[in-house]
Order: sequence, then structure tokens, then C-alpha cells
Amino acid sequence: MNYEEIKQDITLKIEVLQRKLEDPDITPSETEMIQNMINNYQYISELAEMNHYHRGLM
Repeated sequence: MNYEEIKQDITLKIEVLQRKLEDPDITPSETEMIQNMINNYQYISELAEMNHYHRGLM
């Protein structure tokens, strides 16, 4: 996968999780778990972006 595919895949996963957060029937523990997953995907996205733009600078 290239950077653009990874970025698009992660963005889609985050959007799906954000829609799940809008469900009024989820429990607080599920909300916390989903938010942690979103945070993890955002971190992965940041790492992929840093790797993409900083590759070869060393």
C-alpha cells in the first residue's frame, strides 16, 4: 500500500467509528473503547505521514 491508500483507509475507519459514537445506546465503556480506537488510528495516520514526508532526510 502506498501513503495515499493508507491515509484513505485510516480516514474511512475513523469515520465509521465516529458514526458509532453517535449511537445513543452505546455504553460508556464502549464509548471509551471506540474513542481509544479513533485515537490509535489518528496516531497511525500521523506516523504514516511523518514517514512519507520525512523519508530520506537522514
